[in-house]
Amino acid sequence: GYDGEAILWDVAQQSRVRGFTSPEGLRYPHTAGFSADGKWLLISSEDKVHILSPAGKLLRTIKGHTGWVTSASFVGGKVLTTSDDGT
Repeated sequence: GYDGEAILWDVAQQSRVRGFTSPEGLRYPHTAGFSADGKWLLISSEDKVHILSPAGKLLRTIKGHTGWVTSASFVGGKVLTTSDDGT
């Protein structure tokens, strides 16, 4: 959220598992999700998408939108995004 962290929760235990941040900062994250195989985590933040390992290491940052990324998900080994820039 506004603190620059995305949090993974254990719903059954109602407890925090771990937090995720990025060296580039996670300002206003909108979307977070793991790939189907659990090898990657994506977090959209402002106009970019951060790809992290499950351990929280930043692997890459996808840039290209001129507006905020409003949603992102893994689809067949690729990342699908939408943005308020109209794309």
